[in-house]
Amino acid sequence: MYCLRAVNLPVKLKILGRDRADTAFEARPGEEVAAALEASAMLHAVLTDLCGRAEGGPAYRHLSSRWVLREASRLVGEYATWFARAGALGSDPSLSSPGAPPPSVPQPPLEGALSLLLVALPVPEARRGAAQAFRNLCIRCANLLSQPAGLRGLMDAVMRIVAPPPSTSETSASPGRTRPAPASPSPPRPSASKSRSSSCSGYVMLAGSSLALGPEERTAVVEGLGRVVAVLPPESMGDAGVALTAPLVLRAQALAQAGTSVRVEALSGLAEDLTLLGAALRFMDFPGNPPPGQAHPALKVLEHAWPVLAGVAEHPLCQREPEVVASLCEVYQRALLSARGSARGLLPTLIN
Repeated sequence: MYCLRAVNLPVKLKILGRDRADTAFEARPGEEVAAALEASAMLHAVLTDLCGRAEGGPAYRHLSSRWVLREASRLVGEYATWFARAGALGSDPSLSSPGAPPPSVPQPPLEGALSLLLVALPVPEARRGAAQAFRNLCIRCANLLSQPAGLRGLMDAVMRIVAPPPSTSETSASPGRTRPAPASPSPPRPSASKSRSSSCSGYVMLAGSSLALGPEERTAVVEGLGRVVAVLPPESMGDAGVALTAPLVLRAQALAQAGTSVRVEALSGLAEDLTLLGAALRFMDFPGNPPPGQAHPALKVLEHAWPVLAGVAEHPLCQREPEVVASLCEVYQRALLSARGSARGLLPTLIN
């Protein structure tokens, strides 16, 4: 796997040709067509075997070693462009000889690759490479992953790892640091009805309450999903954005309650989850205005999170935590940058 990863650039160049924004180019010579198809078939066989699961059997038995799992995740990330474009090789004019029928090319094992990365994400030795590979796949394969049913299942499976409900150790009272509940109300709890309503069929799910990823890995995964949400039609982007960020809002609410009542250390986790909320808002933009009668997707996400954000902004203890204040400002900044002119009416509220 290391060797195949080391030669990823010449292999991709042989299969996909030069990086280009269109397909208006001359057909390749016959020998180059044959070499490209042969290389793609070889890569397809390797990655299908790597990312596949035996029918009815345990998943990824050959990846029981954490170090092998790490290398497998890195390999998937390096070939993200191949996953995105190899399925369309049959219609690529550069691979068609004049007068010959288009070649038959199998679809890359994209779902298997995503499931492999979900297995790797909670593994300490593999999580960094898995998070980067997941982001690469989401960026390169955004259009392939943007089907509503499949995307909702993917988001649900991934966010169970990235933003599980806070564990007892994150919200329980700290020895010697317990204090009475604050006089001002804790941020209200948003509805959880939308956060876990979708099916995760097709993806390996690892549910649990312990936070397995560090801030960099969590950001990479959330940004990857945000890039997929960004290619949806404007009328669908808002609901998908709410589904993506709902687990983060729930975590932020729980950590805010703990941090302002029994465990001041929870405010650090609150700041991290607010930063992730800003990362999810980063790509919720599109040319022009939203459809008539519909809110901008970024504002829809902000509206869903508003009770928690307002509660945090108004609480004196949160106001004294620089990390929390900076993360809260980042959420607002990301929303304003994405919504642009649609956010005019929000400015007075934010200023106040």
